[in-house]
Amino acid sequence: MKFIFLITIFISSITRASSVAGPHIVTLTSDSILHSLDEQLYFKTSQLMYVLAEEADPVTRNEFWIYNNKKQKIYLTSAFNIKELDQDILLLPHDTGIRPYALRKTLEKDNDDGMLFSTDFCFHLEQFAIGSLNTIYQLQSNTASSYRYEIRSTFITKKRIHYGFNINFQNISWLGVNEQIRLSSLSLGPSLSIKILKNNLLGLTFLTSAELSPISQAKSSTYTDNYYGYTFDTGIEADFLNSFGTFTLGSHFRYHTLLLKGTTRPGILSMNREYNLSSIGLSLGYKMDWEL
Repeated sequence: MKFIFLITIFISSITRASSVAGPHIVTLTSDSILHSLDEQLYFKTSQLMYVLAEEADPVTRNEFWIYNNKKQKIYLTSAFNIKELDQDILLLPHDTGIRPYALRKTLEKDNDDGMLFSTDFCFHLEQFAIGSLNTIYQLQSNTASSYRYEIRSTFITKKRIHYGFNINFQNISWLGVNEQIRLSSLSLGPSLSIKILKNNLLGLTFLTSAELSPISQAKSSTYTDNYYGYTFDTGIEADFLNSFGTFTLGSHFRYHTLLLKGTTRPGILSMNREYNLSSIGLSLGYKMDWEL
């Protein structure tokens, strides 16, 4: 009898495991962010609902596919939004009325009620071509290292093209004749991003922006040089979604124009006051989605 009891438990466990293979009924929590696979859009749920779901990766189980009532994959969401209860549903009477159903109409209605944004916090390491500044600083090298902090907020539209605004704070340093110079600048302006790839592994985005630099100041131990100018930026970033959120890795090319408006250096203001610089670098960032 004991042997038969053990066999029964073993068969029951196999049956239970096979019953949850493939898409099964789960609870999708309210305020869940879902990525639409065919429209490349993001939606947010307004209430708890029962749906058909399946692990995108059975090993990591950090993302789930969401199915419609035709058992077609239409959304991808984080595992944090999923509560598995397939076996609980099977224990309910058949006339409860609980069934998996398509999310599209509900989600599109919810999306119209609010505006979805994303905010990126990025750190950039860049290499500058600064040869045009040689007439002022008598440079020991035509290149300089830089680091930059960027905050970029983007309005997520229903199309692939999204609009945003960014703020940058940058530090560049180089050696002149008998002096170390550090140029600090603040720039801000509108940005445009185009989603060129999105799947359950990564997303690729093309970005471009135009920025004004109302504050740019180069200082050494002896002199201070004040600039203003503008910058054009083009870049590409990859998004990686994991259990800690969305991280980004990218590369940007920037073209800078600086105009000298004041300096403590004697005789400099009578020279050419416009200087063109370019830079290329790598970025690492963290992205947060939020709704207004």
